[in-house]
Amino acid sequence: VNVARLSGAHRRFIEESIPHIASVMTDDVEQLVREADVLVVATRTPEVLVALQAHTRPGQLLLDIAVLPDREAQRAHYRGVCW
Repeated sequence: VNVARLSGAHRRFIEESIPHIASVMTDDVEQLVREADVLVVATRTPEVLVALQAHTRPGQLLLDIAVLPDREAQRAHYRGVCW
């Protein structure tokens, strides 16, 4: 979600309910994977797959709702959800 591109009711909801959200968002997928304790993966883009292979670690929880390929290769604690 790009907060700057939101408008109308969606923007109002963000501004009123979770105004700090922009300060914790990043577009750097590799940084996100390295620093997160819990990952909820909902897309299988090449960028996401490369970052997961390179930067997941033991101790992280990876919740997969995208049916990732090579699930057994993940170093994070893997859980498939809703499929």
